[in-house]
Amino acid sequence: MIIRLLTRSVYSDTRTNDLIRPDTPDSFKTDKAALQQYVPQYKSSVYAVTVGSETLYRGNFTGPELLQHINSVKQAIPGVKVGTADSWNKYQDGTADALITGGVEIL
Repeated sequence: MIIRLLTRSVYSDTRTNDLIRPDTPDSFKTDKAALQQYVPQYKSSVYAVTVGSETLYRGNFTGPELLQHINSVKQAIPGVKVGTADSWNKYQDGTADALITGGVEIL
């Protein structure tokens, strides 16, 4: 999936925001490995990487747990913005405080 998005963006002269699924250790490991393999080749086409989508809202992770996943991806692909997407109320109720104070680039 990641390689299809990256190659499509190269040929259409656009930039991608790729999603990595941290919900299970296997999916996180697989997606992170794909990013490590392909992002260096297509770095100019990658705007950012989103780690998870509404994982705080669904209760999959706490803020600190999600921050660990985000930082792991940031270390694996330096120079690329890494963030997450979640429901506004998780920022309002304090669940996402670790992300806000932890240096996440895209919220």
